[in-house]
Amino acid sequence: MQKLSDLIRQAKQKAVEAQEARMRVEEALKAALTKLLPVGTVFNLNDRRNRDFPEYLRSVHTIGGKDHGSKTFRIEEITRVIFDPRNPELATWEAKATAVSEKTGKDLNARVAHSANNHGTFVRISGSLCVTTSPDEPIESQLARMIETFERKH
Repeated sequence: MQKLSDLIRQAKQKAVEAQEARMRVEEALKAALTKLLPVGTVFNLNDRRNRDFPEYLRSVHTIGGKDHGSKTFRIEEITRVIFDPRNPELATWEAKATAVSEKTGKDLNARVAHSANNHGTFVRISGSLCVTTSPDEPIESQLARMIETFERKH
């Protein structure tokens, strides 16, 4: 029977290895997403009903800044990907973006009056990497689509 101290040491080592693996997956997903959504990419969320609209844009929403109700954004920077190996289908991404007027095509100022988190002209947006196509779709199917999409760009 192993000593408790040995088991604890092994568990700590495995936790470090798991954290490093998670970070590598996040970096790979961020690199692939940056290729799919390079700086300057403009998209309109009103197009998400189209069949060809990318899955990773279907659930985009504003998480910071003022988008003035616009559904059109220009990517400035993919800032991070959040990945949990226990629930990979829940992976999300965040980006700095500029809200764009759908009428004039001009940039909208994202400043929020009296806000300590003033991001200037940028808004922060977030979206899911995996989106279910139906309530009955197995998680494995979602993951297979996500992997196929991102392996093509990595």
